[in-house]
Amino acid sequence: MSDRGRTIGFLVHDNVTMMDVAGPADVFHHANAFGADYKTVMVSADGQAKRAANGHFLMVESTAARAGALDTVLVPGAYGMVAKPFEQELVDAVGQLTTGATRIASVCTGAFLLAHTGLLNHRNATTHWTQVERFRKSFPLVNVVPDALFVQDDSIITSAGISSGVDLALFMVEDDYGPEVARAVVRQMVIFNNGQAGNPSIRLPSLPPRPGTMS
Repeated sequence: MSDRGRTIGFLVHDNVTMMDVAGPADVFHHANAFGADYKTVMVSADGQAKRAANGHFLMVESTAARAGALDTVLVPGAYGMVAKPFEQELVDAVGQLTTGATRIASVCTGAFLLAHTGLLNHRNATTHWTQVERFRKSFPLVNVVPDALFVQDDSIITSAGISSGVDLALFMVEDDYGPEVARAVVRQMVIFNNGQAGNPSIRLPSLPPRPGTMS
């Protein structure tokens, strides 16, 4: 735990899931009201705004190459991102942002992008439940943990998807500034938290999403 400030960079890309970004960003924002000192920065590979999957645009403040020093890099997921090859510019952006970062995280299918760069080789990791088998087959060097909201392996944390990004961010807040600050954020944001976010099982829904909606 430390009182020093921390800069968190979000790598925004096309068709990104808005909640993968907004959920964690709001957690860090609320934490600042209770003694934390976070600065969040939205970046993209080319420095251009990106349209999220819900149709709204996310403004960015920098290219990945010019983002400067970051304490944490967070890679959100996106609809359709695992069904086609990653653009090299996006892969390069991960390398540019993570060089020198002390912590790397992903939400949902953002884990695929981290795995593609080799950052998850021989590490425990998770992703959205609908993509677990694809993740396992695509990256055999990754030890896939299917039934967890998030998984920490040293300085890399991957989360299961969408709203679990909130749990991921709360874990970071507690790690950075202590449990009192994290609990204050939970109360302020009216978040249901069972106190076992680090290793819960997930009951999979009986009705799967339509084909193509989560790939």
